[in-house]
Amino acid sequence: MALRLYDIDSPNLLLERTYPSTYFSVDTGIYESVTHLDTTFGKGFYKEVFFDGIHIGYGHAQLFKRMRFRFESDFETVEMHFALKGNSQASGEMMPLGVNFETYQHNIIYGNSMCGQMEWGNQEFQLCEINLSPEFFKRFLPEDSKFFADFRNAIDRGKSGLLTNMHRRITHDMYEIIDDVINCQRKGIFKKIFLEAKIMELLLLQLEQFQEEDFVAVSLKKSRYR
Repeated sequence: MALRLYDIDSPNLLLERTYPSTYFSVDTGIYESVTHLDTTFGKGFYKEVFFDGIHIGYGHAQLFKRMRFRFESDFETVEMHFALKGNSQASGEMMPLGVNFETYQHNIIYGNSMCGQMEWGNQEFQLCEINLSPEFFKRFLPEDSKFFADFRNAIDRGKSGLLTNMHRRITHDMYEIIDDVINCQRKGIFKKIFLEAKIMELLLLQLEQFQEEDFVAVSLKKSRYR
């Protein structure tokens, strides 16, 4: 399982991250790493924590100029994506219309061996992304909603995409949980238990918000045509 970033204007490899197979399988360990950025185009870091079925990534950087690069991944994942600061734009074969995130927005993304281009604005940039194995994620999707059924079907077909084309706004409760996850000081199995519980709580808030706002939108549409 690997993720690679390339300079958009050359074949130069900027970053390559290889993850163990235990990333999405049963394992008792918890693994952590920090990648530091100190270049002419920006300074910052990207912290990762991963264990059985879950990968947490948190990045914070001050970019001195707009960054453009190509990305490639060879694995299948569902990502809870939170844009905390800054703007990003992504495009590729599976995203012909492009995906743009602005500050305070979140969504859920299914990716299956994705490749494409990414652009970050020249500003402070902060994001949190939590990757789950598709089988793990599908256990928590409501069964009685067409809104979620379409996303489940896309995962079953291996078709990359967003849960919805309309991003949602990160709530105060979501921010508090993300802060707890990022700053967790527990160790070993206690850290794993804590992070699992917080991620399930965060996923609950995401799914509830998507379902509630979709229900309101459908209700308004129906009342308009009565």
